[in-house]
Amino acid sequence: MCKTFPKELVRKVLKNIINRYCDEISSYTLQLWIVIDDNADKAKPLGSAVLLTANGKYYLVTAAHVMDGCDISNIAFWDDRDLVQVSGQAVYLSTVAEINKNGDIAVWQLSDEAFNALQKHYSFLPIDRVLMNHQIDLHERYIMVGYPVSKTKKIFQSMTIPIKTLRFVTRGDNTPSKIKSNNLDALINFMVVYHKRKAQSFGAAENQVEHLPDPYGMSGCGLWYLDENRIARLVGIMTGFNFVDTIMIASRIDLAIEIIRKSFDNTIPPSQTISIKWK
Repeated sequence: MCKTFPKELVRKVLKNIINRYCDEISSYTLQLWIVIDDNADKAKPLGSAVLLTANGKYYLVTAAHVMDGCDISNIAFWDDRDLVQVSGQAVYLSTVAEINKNGDIAVWQLSDEAFNALQKHYSFLPIDRVLMNHQIDLHERYIMVGYPVSKTKKIFQSMTIPIKTLRFVTRGDNTPSKIKSNNLDALINFMVVYHKRKAQSFGAAENQVEHLPDPYGMSGCGLWYLDENRIARLVGIMTGFNFVDTIMIASRIDLAIEIIRKSFDNTIPPSQTISIKWK
Protein backbone atom coordinates (compact mmCIF):
# COMPACT_ATOMS: atom_id res chain seq x y z
CA MET A 1 0.00 0.00 0.00
CA CYS A 2 1.38 3.39 -1.01
CA LYS A 3 1.73 6.03 1.67
CA THR A 4 0.10 9.38 0.99
CA PHE A 5 2.01 12.46 2.12
CA PRO A 6 0.32 15.75 3.12
CA LYS A 7 0.17 18.30 0.33
CA GLU A 8 2.00 20.90 2.42
CA LEU A 9 4.89 18.50 3.01
CA VAL A 10 5.11 17.68 -0.70
CA ARG A 11 5.08 21.37 -1.57
CA LYS A 12 7.78 22.12 1.02
CA VAL A 13 10.07 19.39 -0.32
CA LEU A 14 9.46 20.46 -3.91
CA LYS A 15 10.06 24.10 -3.02
CA ASN A 16 13.40 23.27 -1.38
CA ILE A 17 14.53 21.32 -4.45
CA ILE A 18 13.48 24.06 -6.88
CA ASN A 19 15.06 26.79 -4.77
CA ARG A 20 18.41 25.00 -4.89
CA TYR A 21 18.28 25.29 -8.68
CA CYS A 22 17.05 28.88 -8.47
CA ASP A 23 19.84 29.90 -6.10
CA GLU A 24 22.39 28.78 -8.66
CA ILE A 25 20.50 30.39 -11.56
CA SER A 26 20.32 33.65 -9.57
CA SER A 27 24.11 33.76 -9.47
CA TYR A 28 24.11 34.11 -13.29
CA THR A 29 21.20 36.57 -13.42
CA LEU A 30 21.28 40.31 -12.76
CA GLN A 31 18.96 43.27 -12.92
CA LEU A 32 19.59 46.07 -15.39
CA TRP A 33 18.84 49.72 -14.57
CA ILE A 34 18.57 52.88 -16.62
CA VAL A 35 20.22 56.03 -15.27
CA ILE A 36 18.18 59.17 -15.96
CA ASP A 37 19.80 62.61 -16.32
CA ASP A 38 23.11 61.22 -15.03
CA ASN A 39 21.49 60.97 -11.62
CA ALA A 40 21.62 57.64 -9.77
CA ASP A 41 18.74 58.76 -7.54
CA LYS A 42 16.52 58.74 -10.64
CA ALA A 43 17.62 55.30 -11.82
CA LYS A 44 14.83 52.89 -12.67
CA PRO A 45 14.79 49.10 -13.07
CA LEU A 46 14.84 48.16 -16.73
CA GLY A 47 15.06 44.41 -17.22
CA SER A 48 17.02 41.26 -16.50
CA ALA A 49 20.14 39.70 -18.04
CA VAL A 50 22.23 36.52 -18.02
CA LEU A 51 26.02 36.30 -17.72
CA LEU A 52 27.99 33.87 -19.90
CA THR A 53 31.64 32.99 -20.44
CA ALA A 54 33.39 31.24 -23.32
CA ASN A 55 37.10 30.89 -24.10
CA GLY A 56 38.17 33.43 -21.52
CA LYS A 57 35.72 36.11 -22.69
CA TYR A 58 32.74 37.39 -20.73
CA TYR A 59 29.30 38.30 -22.02
CA LEU A 60 26.00 39.78 -20.89
CA VAL A 61 22.88 38.65 -22.76
CA THR A 62 19.48 40.31 -22.56
CA ALA A 63 16.41 41.10 -24.65
CA ALA A 64 17.16 43.83 -27.20
CA HIS A 65 13.85 45.62 -26.65
CA VAL A 66 14.98 46.40 -23.09
CA MET A 67 17.12 49.10 -24.72
CA ASP A 68 14.31 50.56 -26.83
CA GLY A 69 14.43 54.35 -26.50
CA CYS A 70 17.51 54.22 -24.24
CA ASP A 71 21.01 55.54 -24.61
CA ILE A 72 22.85 52.26 -23.98
CA SER A 73 25.62 54.16 -22.22
CA ASN A 74 23.07 54.80 -19.44
CA ILE A 75 22.31 51.10 -18.85
CA ALA A 76 23.86 49.98 -15.57
CA PHE A 77 23.82 47.52 -12.68
CA TRP A 78 24.30 47.94 -8.95
CA ASP A 79 27.69 47.21 -7.37
CA ASP A 80 26.91 47.53 -3.68
CA ARG A 81 25.74 51.18 -3.50
CA ASP A 82 27.17 52.32 -6.82
CA LEU A 83 25.74 52.08 -10.31
CA VAL A 84 28.22 50.70 -12.84
CA GLN A 85 27.78 51.14 -16.58
CA VAL A 86 27.36 48.00 -18.68
CA SER A 87 30.42 48.83 -20.75
CA GLY A 88 31.94 46.87 -23.58
CA GLN A 89 30.88 46.15 -27.15
CA ALA A 90 27.15 45.63 -27.71
CA VAL A 91 25.64 43.79 -30.69
CA TYR A 92 21.92 43.52 -31.44
CA LEU A 93 19.58 43.43 -34.40
CA SER A 94 16.88 45.93 -33.46
CA THR A 95 15.67 47.34 -30.16
CA VAL A 96 12.06 47.77 -31.34
CA ALA A 97 9.99 44.83 -30.14
CA GLU A 98 7.43 44.93 -32.95
CA ILE A 99 10.16 44.86 -35.59
CA ASN A 100 12.36 42.45 -33.71
CA LYS A 101 9.96 39.91 -32.19
CA ASN A 102 11.83 37.01 -33.76
CA GLY A 103 15.34 38.33 -33.09
CA ASP A 104 14.99 40.06 -29.74
CA ILE A 105 18.51 39.47 -28.40
CA ALA A 106 21.34 41.80 -27.39
CA VAL A 107 24.85 40.73 -26.40
CA TRP A 108 27.63 42.69 -24.71
CA GLN A 109 31.19 41.50 -24.70
CA LEU A 110 32.02 43.05 -21.36
CA SER A 111 34.85 45.45 -20.67
CA ASP A 112 37.38 44.62 -17.94
CA GLU A 113 35.78 47.26 -15.72
CA ALA A 114 32.30 45.75 -16.01
CA PHE A 115 33.62 42.21 -15.59
CA ASN A 116 35.60 43.11 -12.47
CA ALA A 117 32.55 44.70 -10.85
CA LEU A 118 30.23 41.85 -11.77
CA GLN A 119 32.46 39.02 -10.65
CA LYS A 120 32.32 40.30 -7.08
CA HIS A 121 28.64 39.42 -6.84
CA TYR A 122 27.82 37.09 -9.72
CA SER A 123 29.09 34.04 -11.59
CA PHE A 124 29.42 33.54 -15.33
CA LEU A 125 27.73 30.51 -16.87
CA PRO A 126 30.19 28.31 -18.82
CA ILE A 127 29.08 27.88 -22.41
CA ASP A 128 28.88 24.11 -21.98
CA ARG A 129 25.84 24.71 -19.75
CA VAL A 130 24.04 26.25 -22.73
CA LEU A 131 21.71 23.84 -24.55
CA MET A 132 21.35 24.69 -28.23
CA ASN A 133 19.06 22.92 -30.72
CA HIS A 134 16.54 22.33 -27.93
CA GLN A 135 13.07 21.01 -28.71
CA ILE A 136 10.18 22.29 -26.60
CA ASP A 137 9.08 19.97 -23.78
CA LEU A 138 5.45 20.03 -22.66
CA HIS A 139 6.28 18.87 -19.14
CA GLU A 140 7.05 21.10 -16.15
CA ARG A 141 10.82 21.18 -16.60
CA TYR A 142 11.42 24.88 -17.25
CA ILE A 143 12.60 27.43 -14.68
CA MET A 144 12.66 31.21 -14.87
CA VAL A 145 14.46 33.50 -12.43
CA GLY A 146 14.23 37.21 -13.11
CA TYR A 147 13.51 40.64 -11.68
CA PRO A 148 9.94 41.94 -12.03
CA VAL A 149 9.83 45.70 -11.54
CA SER A 150 7.02 45.27 -8.99
CA LYS A 151 9.40 43.35 -6.70
CA THR A 152 12.08 46.07 -6.64
CA LYS A 153 11.92 48.87 -4.09
CA LYS A 154 14.67 51.41 -3.64
CA ILE A 155 15.21 52.85 -0.15
CA PHE A 156 16.83 56.20 -0.85
CA GLN A 157 17.75 57.03 2.75
CA SER A 158 20.14 54.07 3.00
CA MET A 159 20.72 53.67 -0.74
CA THR A 160 19.80 50.01 -0.43
CA ILE A 161 17.70 48.03 -2.85
CA PRO A 162 15.94 44.95 -1.47
CA ILE A 163 15.53 43.10 -4.76
CA LYS A 164 13.37 40.00 -4.97
CA THR A 165 13.53 37.55 -7.82
CA LEU A 166 10.56 35.79 -9.34
CA ARG A 167 11.23 32.04 -9.22
CA PHE A 168 8.87 30.11 -11.39
CA VAL A 169 8.53 26.55 -12.74
CA THR A 170 6.46 25.93 -15.85
CA ARG A 171 5.93 23.79 -18.93
CA GLY A 172 6.30 24.36 -22.63
CA ASP A 173 3.44 25.29 -24.95
CA ASN A 174 3.50 24.60 -28.69
CA THR A 175 -0.10 25.43 -29.57
CA PRO A 176 -0.05 26.34 -33.31
CA SER A 177 -2.78 28.97 -32.97
CA LYS A 178 -0.77 30.82 -30.30
CA ILE A 179 2.37 30.72 -32.45
CA LYS A 180 0.37 32.22 -35.31
CA SER A 181 -1.57 34.83 -33.33
CA ASN A 182 1.64 36.09 -31.68
CA ASN A 183 3.45 36.22 -35.03
CA LEU A 184 6.24 33.95 -33.81
CA ASP A 185 8.75 31.81 -35.64
CA ALA A 186 8.65 28.28 -34.21
CA LEU A 187 12.33 27.78 -35.03
CA ILE A 188 13.41 30.85 -33.09
CA ASN A 189 10.88 31.24 -30.31
CA PHE A 190 9.71 29.13 -27.38
CA MET A 191 6.45 29.58 -25.52
CA VAL A 192 5.97 28.57 -21.88
CA VAL A 193 2.82 28.71 -19.77
CA TYR A 194 2.42 31.78 -17.53
CA HIS A 195 -1.01 31.73 -15.93
CA LYS A 196 -0.80 34.60 -13.50
CA ARG A 197 -3.93 33.78 -11.49
CA LYS A 198 -3.51 30.02 -11.21
CA ALA A 199 0.22 29.41 -10.92
CA GLN A 200 2.35 29.95 -7.82
CA SER A 201 5.83 31.30 -7.35
CA PHE A 202 8.48 29.30 -5.48
CA GLY A 203 9.87 32.51 -4.03
CA ALA A 204 7.16 32.81 -1.40
CA ALA A 205 8.01 32.74 2.29
CA GLU A 206 7.39 29.65 4.37
CA ASN A 207 3.69 28.66 4.49
CA GLN A 208 2.81 31.57 2.22
CA VAL A 209 1.23 31.34 -1.22
CA GLU A 210 2.49 33.99 -3.63
CA HIS A 211 0.75 34.25 -6.98
CA LEU A 212 2.64 35.48 -10.01
CA PRO A 213 3.22 39.24 -10.47
CA ASP A 214 3.15 41.21 -13.68
CA PRO A 215 6.29 40.06 -15.54
CA TYR A 216 7.44 43.57 -16.51
CA GLY A 217 11.20 43.53 -15.91
CA MET A 218 11.57 39.78 -16.58
CA SER A 219 12.62 40.43 -20.17
CA GLY A 220 16.22 39.35 -20.62
CA CYS A 221 16.23 36.66 -17.95
CA GLY A 222 17.00 33.07 -18.86
CA LEU A 223 14.71 30.19 -19.71
CA TRP A 224 16.29 27.13 -18.08
CA TYR A 225 15.55 23.46 -18.77
CA LEU A 226 16.10 20.58 -16.34
CA ASP A 227 17.71 17.92 -18.51
CA GLU A 228 17.71 14.14 -18.02
CA ASN A 229 20.69 14.48 -15.66
CA ARG A 230 18.81 17.04 -13.53
CA ILE A 231 21.14 19.82 -14.64
CA ALA A 232 19.67 23.27 -15.34
CA ARG A 233 20.65 24.22 -18.90
CA LEU A 234 20.10 27.63 -20.49
CA VAL A 235 17.85 27.26 -23.56
CA GLY A 236 16.42 30.75 -24.11
CA ILE A 237 16.16 34.42 -23.18
CA MET A 238 12.73 35.71 -22.15
CA THR A 239 11.45 38.43 -24.47
CA GLY A 240 7.71 38.90 -23.98
CA PHE A 241 4.35 37.73 -22.68
CA ASN A 242 0.67 37.56 -23.60
CA PHE A 243 -1.81 37.45 -20.73
CA VAL A 244 -4.70 36.45 -23.01
CA ASP A 245 -2.83 33.39 -24.28
CA THR A 246 -1.32 32.81 -20.79
CA ILE A 247 2.20 32.49 -22.21
CA MET A 248 5.65 33.96 -21.90
CA ILE A 249 7.86 34.06 -24.98
CA ALA A 250 11.58 33.36 -25.30
CA SER A 251 14.12 33.62 -28.09
CA ARG A 252 16.15 30.43 -28.20
CA ILE A 253 19.68 30.77 -26.86
CA ASP A 254 21.06 29.68 -30.24
CA LEU A 255 20.48 33.24 -31.47
CA ALA A 256 22.66 34.74 -28.73
CA ILE A 257 25.39 32.16 -29.31
CA GLU A 258 25.33 32.84 -33.05
CA ILE A 259 25.75 36.56 -32.35
CA ILE A 260 28.73 35.78 -30.10
CA ARG A 261 30.18 33.39 -32.70
CA LYS A 262 29.91 35.80 -35.60
CA SER A 263 30.86 38.94 -33.70
CA PHE A 264 33.41 37.89 -31.09
CA ASP A 265 34.55 34.25 -31.26
CA ASN A 266 34.32 32.17 -34.44
CA THR A 267 35.71 29.07 -32.67
CA ILE A 268 32.33 28.42 -31.01
CA PRO A 269 30.39 25.63 -32.79
CA PRO A 270 27.37 26.92 -34.77
CA SER A 271 23.73 26.19 -34.07
CA GLN A 272 22.22 23.40 -36.14
CA THR A 273 18.78 25.02 -35.87
CA ILE A 274 19.18 28.64 -36.91
CA SER A 275 21.69 31.01 -38.46
CA ILE A 276 21.83 34.79 -38.67
CA LYS A 277 22.92 36.98 -41.54
CA TRP A 278 24.20 40.50 -41.10
CA LYS A 279 22.91 43.02 -43.62
